[in-house]
Amino acid sequence: MDEPFLSRLAKRVGSAALYSLGIEEPWTPASTPNSVTGRLLSPKSPIGAFMKSPQTEYVQKARNLALNIGAHVIVFLLCLSYGYLPSAIALFLNMDSSWYHSLHRPPLTPPGWIFGPMWTLLYALYSTTLYRSLVEAFNKRRGYMLPLLTILFTYTHVFNMIWTPLYFGFKRLDLAFFDNVLLVFMNYLCYATAGMVWKPSLVLYLPMVLWVMFACYLSASFYLLNGPSP
Repeated sequence: MDEPFLSRLAKRVGSAALYSLGIEEPWTPASTPNSVTGRLLSPKSPIGAFMKSPQTEYVQKARNLALNIGAHVIVFLLCLSYGYLPSAIALFLNMDSSWYHSLHRPPLTPPGWIFGPMWTLLYALYSTTLYRSLVEAFNKRRGYMLPLLTILFTYTHVFNMIWTPLYFGFKRLDLAFFDNVLLVFMNYLCYATAGMVWKPSLVLYLPMVLWVMFACYLSASFYLLNGPSP
């Protein structure tokens, strides 16, 4: 008994989707040589000969390349917008700069203007590391790393986003310090895990790890000099 048309169509669409992900070879007329579609697309038929022509293969390669580039651009933009999410949230917070300037400052406290450019650079490195690590994990068929990377980077981002409200919103230097300790630990996990998938991340993500460690020193010093909630 012949297989129903909708069933054959679903299999071919699914095969094409798996092929686009690099998981399975696409359906070809040789798979079902006796079907109507198989006879029409066989190399001996005019349609099959045209489909096998160099011009058609060039168009197909160009189309696949365009789809591949488009997918990479979309994923990178998603990672980039995700990376800069804490900055967007900070814009809506009413940060009392006069309160911050009234605190006792520890040695090596950088000037206020340096934090904006520094975090802009770090979020760009964060987004690029996340994007390249996800792509490399997918390309190397290490599917178990995709959810692991996503979970680690997401939790790190959550701890990063709540630090500003704790510090400037609630003025809780103690809670901000403990959050910063968690940030150091989570950023190291992201650094080590991303390095297992994409080696350049060991250099690219290192500034984030070092900066968060320095920020932890500042947070601890402000806490010890000014108390838990000045």
